[in-house]
Amino acid sequence: MDLWYSFWFLLVDLTLTSGFLWLGMRLSAVVAGVGVSHRYCSAGALIQVAAISTLFNLIPYLGWGLSWVALMFLLWRRLSVSFPELLVMVMVAKMSTFILIQLLFSELTTVFF
Repeated sequence: MDLWYSFWFLLVDLTLTSGFLWLGMRLSAVVAGVGVSHRYCSAGALIQVAAISTLFNLIPYLGWGLSWVALMFLLWRRLSVSFPELLVMVMVAKMSTFILIQLLFSELTTVFF
């Protein structure tokens, strides 16, 4: 994989994971019946957690699974939430990011390469 392509992939992955993690945090608060507030963590903390998780994607063969584990562990350490709330956050963030990246990069590959 080209270095420039890897850089854009990581940047898009970080942006989408952070955004969908925020959305998953809000959805889990609504599902849990808690008012939507800043009770979980700041946007900066979400970006840090997403960045570390995104770096695990660089590991060949195991990176995708390790990024899920790293995201779960780092969110568990950073937040004080139950496991079902954490699972909702991670599922929304990672699955939405995966689907959008597959759609985006497959279209870019067919157009530009």
